[in-house]
Amino acid sequence: MKLRRAHIILVDISGYTQFIHRHRLSLIHAERIITELLECVIDASEHPLTLNKLEGDAALFYALIEEGDESSAGERERQSATAVLRQLQRFFAAFQNREQELVSECTMCACEACAKSGELRLKVIAHTGTILLKRVRQFEEIAGEDVIVAHRLLKNSVPSHEYLLLTEPFHALSGPPHDAPLETFTENCEGTGMIRIHVHYPSGASALKAHPVSFWRKLMTNIRLESHLVKRLFMKPARPFHHLPRVQNDAVSEA
Repeated sequence: MKLRRAHIILVDISGYTQFIHRHRLSLIHAERIITELLECVIDASEHPLTLNKLEGDAALFYALIEEGDESSAGERERQSATAVLRQLQRFFAAFQNREQELVSECTMCACEACAKSGELRLKVIAHTGTILLKRVRQFEEIAGEDVIVAHRLLKNSVPSHEYLLLTEPFHALSGPPHDAPLETFTENCEGTGMIRIHVHYPSGASALKAHPVSFWRKLMTNIRLESHLVKRLFMKPARPFHHLPRVQNDAVSEA
C-alpha cells in the first residue's frame, strides 16, 4: 500500500438508467451500445491517465503526480493537471462522434434502445487529492477520502446532463479548458462539507460532423448487436471487458 498525490477522474454516461429500462431485447442492445460508448472514451485516454475500473455506466481513472524534489512539486502538479484536462476534452469529442456513428449505424434495428441511442450524454468529474494505492488479489484499487469525494460529486446541482466538472483543487492547477468561462457552484458533499466546483458545458463545441454510413456498415453493426444478443441469451456470460488490456502500475507493484 502506498499514499500518492493524484488526479481522480470519473466518467459517467448520463441517461443510462432510463436507457436500459426496456424489454429484454432492447436491454441487451442497450448494454452493448453503452459498452461501445465507454470503450471509445477509454480508447481516447493515454498517459498519465490509468483506467482503474469500470462501475456499470461509469469508468474510474487516476493519474499519479510524479514524485521528486519538493521545490518543483507545484510545477509537476500543474503540468500533469494540464495534460489530463486536454484528455478530458477529447473524451467529449470521442463520445459525441461514436454516438453519432451509432445513431446512423443502428437504423436497421427497430428496438427502442437503438432508436434512442442518440439521447445519451457524458459527464466528467475531475478532482485532485491523495489516494491510497492497494492491491486486493489480482485487483488494483484506489481508496481514500478524495476518491469518495469524486464519487459523491456525481450527485450535484448542475443543471445539465452533459458537463465537465472541475473541483477547486484540480481547477487551481489546470485552469479552465480553452480559457472558456466556467460556472461556479458550491456543493454540500456528504461527510466532507461544502466543496467549490467549476463547470464547463462542452455541448456543440467539440462535436464532430457525422459522415454518411454505408448500407454494409449498418448491416455489420446490426449483425454485431444480434451476435451479442445470441451470446447473452444462449451462452455462459463472459467476463465483462475481458478484452481490455490489464492495467499495470509500477507504484502498486513496488508497494
